[in-house]
Amino acid sequence: MKAKQLIEYINNRYTPEQEVMGFVLGSEYKEMKADLWRKAVEIWDEEDLLALFKDRIQDIFIDAEIQLYKETRAEEAVDSYLADLAEKELEDENA
Repeated sequence: MKAKQLIEYINNRYTPEQEVMGFVLGSEYKEMKADLWRKAVEIWDEEDLLALFKDRIQDIFIDAEIQLYKETRAEEAVDSYLADLAEKELEDENA
């Protein structure tokens, strides 16, 4: 697709503050004849090549879940430690 079509697509489907994942590969990627680039874009547009990325995208979400879980567990451990420390200090003051 043309850059103006991509911009229109994004403007029609997403708000400016919405987070998205994507990549853009333009003709500056590799020096080649214009007809070759045009033909490659036609193939990309006609075939459902996005399906090739679904497994990798799923892997990214799994990695994100694991990282968030670890971060949450670490925060819970720190909170628990600080609560235990505060409780012990109170016990020591009252003793």
